[in-house]
Amino acid sequence: VVFLSVLLAWTHWEHVGRARCLPTLLGSDWNRTEQRSVVLPDDLQVNLAVVNPGADPASNASKAAVRYRFTSTKELLTLPQEIRANHSFQEVNITVTPECLSSSTVMQQLMIGLGAIDAIVVNELAYTFVCRGYLERVSMPGSPSEIWLWGKEDVVSTLGSNFAPAKIVWKVGLIFRSITVWGVTSCITGCFIRVAITCAAVLVFPFALLAHRCGVPFVPLHLLCQSYPWIGSQIDALRRNNAPTAPLLQALLIFLAIQSFSYVSCNLTWRLMVYRKSAPEGYEESLFSLVSGLELFSLVFMRTEGSIVVFPRAVSVALVALHFYVSVTLYPFAFLALWTTQAWCCYVGVYCLNHFEDEALRTNPHRPETPCMAHPRASYMPRFSNSWSLQGPPLWTMFYPVTFAWQWRPEALRWIGDEEYAML
Repeated sequence: VVFLSVLLAWTHWEHVGRARCLPTLLGSDWNRTEQRSVVLPDDLQVNLAVVNPGADPASNASKAAVRYRFTSTKELLTLPQEIRANHSFQEVNITVTPECLSSSTVMQQLMIGLGAIDAIVVNELAYTFVCRGYLERVSMPGSPSEIWLWGKEDVVSTLGSNFAPAKIVWKVGLIFRSITVWGVTSCITGCFIRVAITCAAVLVFPFALLAHRCGVPFVPLHLLCQSYPWIGSQIDALRRNNAPTAPLLQALLIFLAIQSFSYVSCNLTWRLMVYRKSAPEGYEESLFSLVSGLELFSLVFMRTEGSIVVFPRAVSVALVALHFYVSVTLYPFAFLALWTTQAWCCYVGVYCLNHFEDEALRTNPHRPETPCMAHPRASYMPRFSNSWSLQGPPLWTMFYPVTFAWQWRPEALRWIGDEEYAML
C-alpha cells in the first residue's frame, strides 16, 4: 500500500496536469498563445511515437513501443490515409523517448510496465496545445486500439490556482458528488448480491428433485429445505399438498434473471452518467468488480462489532478518494489509483480478520456479542415479523441502521439464546 501510494503521488506530481516533454521538443517553431500553449491548426495531425528506453529516436522511430495520432478535429482523425494524402493535410511526426518523459530510469521502466504511457501522453498533448483533442493509439500487433477525447474547457478548468474561490467551491462539489456516487454504487451492488444469494439457491432444488425421482443419491431434500428455509418452506408446502413445484422454481429463476439484467443495465446507465469523461479502457468494469467483491466479502466475513465499525468506514474513505481523484483532474493515472485502493481494501480486510474475527472465535459463543449460528452477526435490528425466521427479511432492511448488543436490554436478546439452544 505504501509503495503504490508513493508511486501514485510521484507520477501524479510529475505528469498530471502539466506538459514537460513536448514543449521542449517543439521548441520555438510553433506560435504560442497568451496561456503559453502551442497553437494547433485544425487541418494538422500530430503523429507521436514513443520509443523504447535507450533507443535512438532517429533510427528506431519505426520500431516505436507505442504510436499515437492526435488532432483537434475529429473528422480528420477518422479519414482514411489515401483521402488525407489527396487533400494535402498537414502531418507532423514527433518521436519521444522515455528519457524525455522522465529522468529516472526506474520510472521509465515502471511507466512501460504499468501501462502508464497513455496517461502521460494524454497530459502532454492536452497541456501543450490546450485545445479540444482527439487522440488515438494506433493499433499494434497484439495491442488493441483506443481513443480519448476532451474539450478545451476540460483542460482550462484544471488550470490556475488551486486556492481560487471558484475552484474551491468546485472541489467541494466534487467531494459531495464522489460520496453520492460511492453510496449509490454500493447500495445497488449490495441489493443485487443479496438478491442473487437468495435466489441462486433455487438452482440446487431442480437437481435435488430430479435425483429424488430417479432414485439417484443426492443431498436429501429435507436438508436442502432446512438449509434454505426461504425456499424450502414453500417447496414443503407445495409437496404436502401434492402441488407441482415447477411454477415456483420457474418464477424464482425468472426473477433472478430479471434482477441480473437490471443490475447490468444500472451499470451501463451509471457509467454514462458518472464516467462521461475519457477513462482507460476497462476501468469502470474493474471498479464495479471491486465494489462487488467488497460487498460479498463484507456479507460473508464482517460479523463482529469491530469489523462492522471499521471495515465499511475505511473502505468508503478509500473509494470516495478514488472517485474524487479521477474526477478532479483531466486524465489521471486511474488504474494505478485503483490498484492502490484495492491494496488498501485488502489490507483493511486482513486487519479486521486478524484483530476482530479471529479473536471472536476464541470468546464465549453464547454471548450476544459473539457471532454464532443463531445470530451470524453481532449486530441487531427489531424483528418486525415472525415470518422473517423462515422467509428472510425484506430487502429494505439492509438500509436499516444496525445496533449492537450493548444497546439492547438483556430481556430483548433472550430469545436469541433460546433459538441457539434449539439449534443444538
